[in-house]
Amino acid sequence: MSVLTCVGNRAEKPCFIPKFNCRIFSIEELCRLIDQNALFIEAEDFTDELFDWIEASLSLHELADRLRAVRRSGAGSCDLAMTVIDYVAYHTGEEAGIIRERLKEGEGLDKYDKTMNSAGLLLQQGKLSAALSIYKGLERSLPAEASDRRAIVFHNEGVILARFFDFREAAECFRKEYENKKSQDAIRAYLCALRISMTEKEYVDYISRAHNDPAFGLDVEASLKDAILIYDAGEDKHRLRTLSVIKNEGKDREFKLGMEALTESFKREYREISGSGGVGYGTV
Repeated sequence: MSVLTCVGNRAEKPCFIPKFNCRIFSIEELCRLIDQNALFIEAEDFTDELFDWIEASLSLHELADRLRAVRRSGAGSCDLAMTVIDYVAYHTGEEAGIIRERLKEGEGLDKYDKTMNSAGLLLQQGKLSAALSIYKGLERSLPAEASDRRAIVFHNEGVILARFFDFREAAECFRKEYENKKSQDAIRAYLCALRISMTEKEYVDYISRAHNDPAFGLDVEASLKDAILIYDAGEDKHRLRTLSVIKNEGKDREFKLGMEALTESFKREYREISGSGGVGYGTV
């Protein structure tokens, strides 16, 4: 059973946690942060600034001293986090045990998975450039035999580039995803990103060549047909031509609203096409 008690003061000045891009005002909010992000918590997140804030702003002197002692002992993130959870009695019994297991799981990740976790968290927060930079580093550092991880990296790079409307580069990432993990989802994402980035003629020419490309297996024809049915470039070309006329006539407000609507339409259609609607552990 969850026991949400009011322990300590509510701070007038919040503590900002950069890694999670959030501000907390109470020890219960810190517990909730730990609970919701157990896989991402690291010992380095328990800083002197956090301990000082717990002591000075929340008047939880005993807890701050306990945390300092735990850190001096060389304990990992699980022991530090559970010191907070247990002190507040935020969760008890079985629920506390579940948090501990997830914290231990996070501690057991190797450096690559921890880095992928960090990139995934940034992606969740909408910090696309920062996430892309980390994924690019992983692309260079991951061993060639780590095909499953490399597939995740290339997939998420593709999703980020698609959100930047760089569909040609996104397609290349999805192609590399397929090279590392032969899945029909990767094929569909690749084809759909190409479809958005190409003219109708370019895409038709590609279809005729792709039938002879063994890289995409026997289902490529069906996937290509699905992609061309899902994305109707002709309609979008018409909308873009209309917006171009509006802009040339100096109707800036109407142009801005039209572009925003078209952008949202592209994003929605792309998410539906590629199945990239949500973020999970190490993937999107």
